[in-house]
Amino acid sequence: MTPLVSVIIPLHNGEPYLAQALDSVAAQDYDKLEIIVVDDGSTDGGAAIAASRDVVLIRQEQRGAGAARNTGIDRARGEILMFLDQDDLWLPTKVRRQVEILSAHPDSICIAQQSYFIEPGHEKPAWFGKEHLLVNDHAGWAPSCLAVRREIFERVGRFDERLQHGSDVDWHARASHLGIAVETPPETLVHRRIHGTNNSASLAAMTEFFTIVRSAVKRNKSATPEKS
Repeated sequence: MTPLVSVIIPLHNGEPYLAQALDSVAAQDYDKLEIIVVDDGSTDGGAAIAASRDVVLIRQEQRGAGAARNTGIDRARGEILMFLDQDDLWLPTKVRRQVEILSAHPDSICIAQQSYFIEPGHEKPAWFGKEHLLVNDHAGWAPSCLAVRREIFERVGRFDERLQHGSDVDWHARASHLGIAVETPPETLVHRRIHGTNNSASLAAMTEFFTIVRSAVKRNKSATPEKS
């Protein structure tokens, strides 16, 4: 039986990009989808764009992307969860390919390969190395690349809402600690947009990243028996 896929899109002031993101979902060659947009305290017209589409729109006070994804998961009915950031794009075969892989490997998560593009009219941000544009196909650990069965997601646990920028990195670290296998299709399925204001570029995000690394190291140490 064809599983229902829940696509969860956290939205915060994403008016310039959301329509294209939603168009990329609508263009999928897999039609058993529900799309859930969680407006996380936007002050622009992004929510109005979502309201004009065939999506479930949920509004909440701003609590961060991780909290918005958790809200979407609470509403989702799908057996498989996928996430799309408001400024990223999916290629038309993305959902179908990841469903095929999870059907063959039900105890794994699936990470799509990604490529980057710089938004026209924007300069390359200083933090974004030109080497990223030279590698067309590489595993993408951003939420837009993740597909996971609900039972595997629940085994890892929800996104940590205390982390404003790095809740996805923390989730992957916890999944790795549990030994959950990762499958990656060979072709690029996600296009990541770089526009100079991406959350991952901020100092706060870098600070959270180091906090997550320290937590992961502590988990690994506590799980390793001391040598006598």
